[in-house]
Amino acid sequence: GQETLQTDIGTAARAGDDAGKAAAAQTDDAASAPQSEAENAEAAAPEAEDAQTAAQDAALSEGASAAASAADAQAEAQDETRIDAENAQKDAQKDEAASSNEAQASAAQNKPSVATHVVRVSEVNARRAPSMRGRVLAVVVAGQELRLIDKRGGWGRYQLIGGEFDGETAWIFGRLVTPAS
Repeated sequence: GQETLQTDIGTAARAGDDAGKAAAAQTDDAASAPQSEAENAEAAAPEAEDAQTAAQDAALSEGASAAASAADAQAEAQDETRIDAENAQKDAQKDEAASSNEAQASAAQNKPSVATHVVRVSEVNARRAPSMRGRVLAVVVAGQELRLIDKRGGWGRYQLIGGEFDGETAWIFGRLVTPAS
């Protein structure tokens, strides 16, 4: 048993010597030619870093392009949604205005004319106050029917009947209107 043990120890020692010699040989080889490999590695390092940086930049650029494309698509979708909403709102307003105009036309047909006066000149300013300084609310044309509501000095406060300003009230200088026939 002891002989086998000593043989195994001897074999292991020889194997260890052989491994040590091989390692020393590799170290010698590395020492004899390392400068050219080291120099090559040092020279290659910046190129490798440049290549890695370029690859990262390309990946970032592709990612940024994809992100930008996604953002553009999202913005376009939001614009389309906003435009659709605005168009729907405009359509609703048109429908409401059409309904209102129909209602006003129907009411005007059913409402008897209570005109007491008519504009007798081509155009007159209908004002907020009975004065030349009163703000002009509307320009009323010849033939516009009016209903007298009040008088103050030479001015009359009239309600406009029919037309663009139907139902509005304003002050008009009395000499510019004539009693309705």
